Amino acid sequence: MRDGRVTHVACYLPLSSDGGLPSEWGTRHRAALGLSERCDALVIVVSEERGEVSLVVESKVEHPAAAEELSRRVLETFRMLAPSKLTIREKIQSGILNQWRVKAGAFVLVMVFWLLLAGQQDFEVAFSVPLQLKNVPQKMEILDPHDPRIMLRVRGLRKDASTLSDKNVRAVLDLSAASFGRRTFTITANQILLPSEGVRIMSIEPHEIRFKFRVKPSPITGNKGIKAAPPGSAPGSPRDLLR
Repeated sequence: MRDGRVTHVACYLPLSSDGGLPSEWGTRHRAALGLSERCDALVIVVSEERGEVSLVVESKVEHPAAAEELSRRVLETFRMLAPSKLTIREKIQSGILNQWRVKAGAFVLVMVFWLLLAGQQDFEVAFSVPLQLKNVPQKMEILDPHDPRIMLRVRGLRKDASTLSDKNVRAVLDLSAASFGRRTFTITANQILLPSEGVRIMSIEPHEIRFKFRVKPSPITGNKGIKAAPPGSAPGSPRDLLR
C-alpha cells in the first residue's frame, strides 16, 4: 500500500500437478492451470518473455490470436455465468431436477429419521366409543339412554396411540346396582379396556351418565275360568261358554 492505494498484490496459487505440461511453461502457467483445475475461474496469463497472452479455463489453455478474440471469450464466459431469465415454472423444474439424486437421497434419509423419532414422541388422540352395559337386573328395563357413547382422550407413544379407535377399545359399565327411577353412574379409567399398557387416559366425557329405569311389566295371562269348546261341537250360547 502506498498513499492509500494498492501498489503490489501477491498470493499463493495452487500449481498443477500434471507432469505432461510443456517445458517452456513457467510457474505462472502452472499456477493458472492449477487454479482452473480446482474452481470455475477464468484465468488470463501474460508472458512478458514471449509476448503472448493465454486464456486458461476448465483445465484448457487457449491462445487468442488478437485482443478482440480475447475480449469475445471473456464476455462469453460472463454471459454464461449471468443468471438467465427463467419463468417461475422453469425455475421450479430446475430446482427439482438439478441434482435430483442427491435431493432424493436426502429426502429418504430425513423420512427414515423422522419415522424413527416420531414413534418415540408423545401423541394424543380423541375418539368416541360405545358404552357396553352389563349386569342389568332382570326385572329392570332401561328407558334412557338406549345407546350411550363416551368420548375418550388418550396419550402415549405415537406407535401405540395412533392405532386406537372404537374397534380395539372397549368401555364397560356395570349396572348391577340399578333400581327404579333415575340413577347416575360414574365412568372411570378402570372401566376402559385398552389394547396397550403404554397409553394413559387423559379425560372421559361425560364421566357420569344418568339412566332412567323402570320395572319390566309382567306378561299378560289369560282368564282361567273360560274354557274352549271341544273340537267339532257347535257353538252354543254365551252362557254355555261360561260353564
